Amino acid sequence: MENESGYYEEPRTRKYGAWGCRIFYQEAFPKTVSAAAHTHDILELIRVEEGSFHAVVNGREYYLEKGSEILFCSREIHRIYAGECEKNGYYVIKIDPSVLYDYALGDSNHKYILPFAYHREGRKCFFTRKEALEAGIGQKTDAVIGEWKGGKYASELMLVSECMGLLVSFLRYWNESGEESDAPDADACELIYKALEYIHKNFCNDITAADCCRYVGLSYSYFSRLFKKVVGKGFSEYVNYLRCSRAEKLLLTTGKSVSEISAECGFSDTGYFIQRFKKERGVTPACLRRRLCNADTDGGL
Repeated sequence: MENESGYYEEPRTRKYGAWGCRIFYQEAFPKTVSAAAHTHDILELIRVEEGSFHAVVNGREYYLEKGSEILFCSREIHRIYAGECEKNGYYVIKIDPSVLYDYALGDSNHKYILPFAYHREGRKCFFTRKEALEAGIGQKTDAVIGEWKGGKYASELMLVSECMGLLVSFLRYWNESGEESDAPDADACELIYKALEYIHKNFCNDITAADCCRYVGLSYSYFSRLFKKVVGKGFSEYVNYLRCSRAEKLLLTTGKSVSEISAECGFSDTGYFIQRFKKERGVTPACLRRRLCNADTDGGL
């Protein structure tokens, strides 16, 4: 559905596709916008089958060719442009994170849900064909696509199982590569998950780390250390990251001024907003707006 800001945001539902999973094939003409900038809570995996594409995620660009895969975690703003080949197409696998609750039962569930619930700088989500196969992710993607195309009896049940296997392959890759090796215990993960939910609901307001500490019932020093360990960013850095992501959507989809967007995203000072935005995206808000508008109009980057 479209929200008040105009950008497309998919609703989260436990009846998303086949018991929380949806798969389809997307084709695109050369040099066209395959997917305009949008965001959603749904986890989304792209596997290129033919041609090439450019994907932009949170301001970073990736080049995808046959066999390449990229995972979009919850709430990541992303857009996709087709390359110059005559035929361009990719498989889309969408998974509602809520199905993880049904599989990750018990006290450890947040430990497995957190990596998909937010963006962490440095966590590898883009893989070339060779990297995907070496990591075991490519084979799991093949299994999901094969089950979807096969259309056998009880395929809905099997699709959910195969999709969970695909997510597990990412978790194991991150764990074995050391990206999640310092994960805290289950109780700590549950508290940080609660904090993240609070932050995502209130980041456009004047919230502080002290507010979050009171909400989850932790001391300031312990919360600060734990939050940085789990999320990979400090509290203020993460809040500014969310605000800049929100600002990017508004810059792309509305005609509001930079100062209006600054205030709407929770920044009390426009100059500070411009400074933070440039640090996050590498360009000023006005420059990014011109670049994005030209890209969506021309069908290129």
